[in-house]
Amino acid sequence: MREWSFAVITDTHVGLDGWATRFGQVRDFIVAHKDEWKIKALFHCGDVWHSPTSESAINEVKNDYLDPLGIDYYIAVGNHDRDENDSPQIIYDIMGSHCPSKYYAVTINHHRFILIGQGYGFHSSPDGGTDEQDFWQQNLTKDYFNISIFHASLIDWEQDIWGNAATDPWFYQIPNASVFLNMIESLGEKHLHFHGHYHGDQWTSPELPEGYTHGVGMGNPDYPHLYQRGVESVWRSHVYPDPNESDGLRRKPWILICHVNGTKIQIEQYNAETGELYLSETLDYYAGRDPCIVKQMKNNLTGYTEEWNGKTETFQAEFQSVPDGMPVYYGDYEKPNRIEGGELVGCAGDVVLVKPSSTTVRLNRK
Repeated sequence: MREWSFAVITDTHVGLDGWATRFGQVRDFIVAHKDEWKIKALFHCGDVWHSPTSESAINEVKNDYLDPLGIDYYIAVGNHDRDENDSPQIIYDIMGSHCPSKYYAVTINHHRFILIGQGYGFHSSPDGGTDEQDFWQQNLTKDYFNISIFHASLIDWEQDIWGNAATDPWFYQIPNASVFLNMIESLGEKHLHFHGHYHGDQWTSPELPEGYTHGVGMGNPDYPHLYQRGVESVWRSHVYPDPNESDGLRRKPWILICHVNGTKIQIEQYNAETGELYLSETLDYYAGRDPCIVKQMKNNLTGYTEEWNGKTETFQAEFQSVPDGMPVYYGDYEKPNRIEGGELVGCAGDVVLVKPSSTTVRLNRK
């Protein structure tokens, strides 16, 4: 049973050929499925508009394509999201909380989404300066599962059809990417990164995601916690051919629907025009997480109490509030026969991993 979902699209390039048709198909696809799949929000990885944009073009997208979704939506600005003065400020002014600044964060159901936009001007370098680095470090936390929405990639891809190397910061990879990646590794938690700009769907993953079909990279051994997903453009692919198009490049209204179910995120890529499921991948993001260790009399959680009753062999934990819905380890005893107020996630030796669903969790061994 799916608990909730979020959607990801990128590079709609409003103003170029066929944009209105494909953006409309994406809108209609979300509206048709948002209740069934409990879609909470849409994230756009940037290049919503093709530069230069204008007040009327921004309002057209907002009023005709995004507001009618009836769900939250958030934008990470791309290098094309700028006015005739190479400034994105007009976008921030009109979009408000949907794109308040170049970098910001939102939290949905204990998942932290960190959005950082790109530099401005055609093929302008995506900024990776100290302001972005500080914001990144402040928002990476063990208290949530961290998901980043950038226009640029964190790790390189192969060349595009024009031979532009993905490692060239003027094209695809964010400068100082190693700083951002090292922060992920220092945190030591799995991290899911979505990006646009490349106009191609590719994975970087420490292992092959379950159910993959193609476009999956094996990842970088130096960054084993990173899961990077390039999102194919709604406007035009820079990777896949289509002989039926005048320039020989594929044009499909692609959308990712990310289903959060228990400890897993299932990422499905759909053609919004036909409803065809094109690609499905599953990431188990709780595996190996260690957000808070709770053992008898060995924790410092605010407002937390615990009690072990040896006669009834019952362990009871009381929280001031549910600890971010994340798994909590209860140790020093065998697998319980009954759990109240939480869900068993897994066991490792004499440690039991439980995901609390209440401020009171009871585990009984008898």
